Amino acid sequence: MAWTTLTKTDSQHDTGKPVTKDLFIDPVIDNLNDLDGRIGTAGSKGVLNASFEEGTVGASNAPSNWTWTASGSGGTYALTSTSGEQQHGQNGFKITHPSGVGTGGGYIQTDDFIPVGTSDFLYVAWKMKVSAANGAQNKVTVLWYKPDQTASATTSTDIFDDTAGPTAWTQCFSGALVPSDASFYKLRLLGGDTATDPGSSTDIFFDDVRIVNGPADVFGASMEFTDQSKSAAVVLASAQIIWVECWGGGGGSDTSSLCRGAGGGEYAAGYFFGAATTEYAVSLGAGGTTGGNGGNTTFNSTTVVATGGGGSTNGAGNNGDGGTGGTGLITIDGQDGEDAEQGYGGYCARGGGNSPGASSTDGHYPGGGAAGKTSDANAGGDGKCVVWFN
Repeated sequence: MAWTTLTKTDSQHDTGKPVTKDLFIDPVIDNLNDLDGRIGTAGSKGVLNASFEEGTVGASNAPSNWTWTASGSGGTYALTSTSGEQQHGQNGFKITHPSGVGTGGGYIQTDDFIPVGTSDFLYVAWKMKVSAANGAQNKVTVLWYKPDQTASATTSTDIFDDTAGPTAWTQCFSGALVPSDASFYKLRLLGGDTATDPGSSTDIFFDDVRIVNGPADVFGASMEFTDQSKSAAVVLASAQIIWVECWGGGGGSDTSSLCRGAGGGEYAAGYFFGAATTEYAVSLGAGGTTGGNGGNTTFNSTTVVATGGGGSTNGAGNNGDGGTGGTGLITIDGQDGEDAEQGYGGYCARGGGNSPGASSTDGHYPGGGAAGKTSDANAGGDGKCVVWFN
């Protein structure tokens, strides 16, 4: 499939002849399919040829608008239309990582500098599979650039790095927080890093790359855990990649004329390869009380951890610190508490609001830090966990 440039005479209106299917309608349909392959079914927000439909099928051919770079020696690649080697449209991309120390596959990278909002979130969806789960290391990386298109202080973020598969076509999803100095990015899909030896030749397939607004654009279901009084767990019906979001509990405030606000809980998120019928524990962090710290919210103990906000010890004149130091692909510190006529409680990123002013009491849900008041000891907002899956 390729783009066909059409002119007014192609419709044959000028000569009074009818519009024919083969001369005009078919090329229009092909052009629409070509555009769909370039931008992806859900919109790729600037990633050209996101489904690899444009390019010459065959060995040693990369998709148009992407550039191939070898990793180590011996790796091969192909734009493929073979049945089972693509998941969207006619083509997929195949990388072969041979066995041996120091060998590797390689990667394709977008040619264009793609605009992105600073201090925003970038979410990427794609489909992939490997021929065998034998240790080949595969990555999806975002490279960041400043407004002048020089490298950002944060040069890159590996949003996917795994050696376990999957061995069947799988919907993948991940994301990153855009660095504050970045205005552009490029995407890199790597199959077979030289750091690992798979022991035998391994094929890695990619297809259907999309830039999306968030997990709701990719996953068909979610579970939200909010009750700190109950134990909770996730059990998946099938092996798949899931996306986990956690909010730590907000800190509680003490009573004092100093009016110190408590800290907000942290936000943490990341992908996880979940196995079928395996139970993954969820622990929810409660909001702190009477100057106490908020609790940590965790998924699978240590996979994703959002720490609780610090309590405010008004008698000692200390605001509560925002939660920090958690675990996940994305972590955002909770906001520190502040002091004012009434203490402002910190808030939890992407969740709880702060709690300012004379009328405010407990921290907002989820994860807001409690306001400091002269007459009341206020509680922080409880934490929560959301698991996205198909």
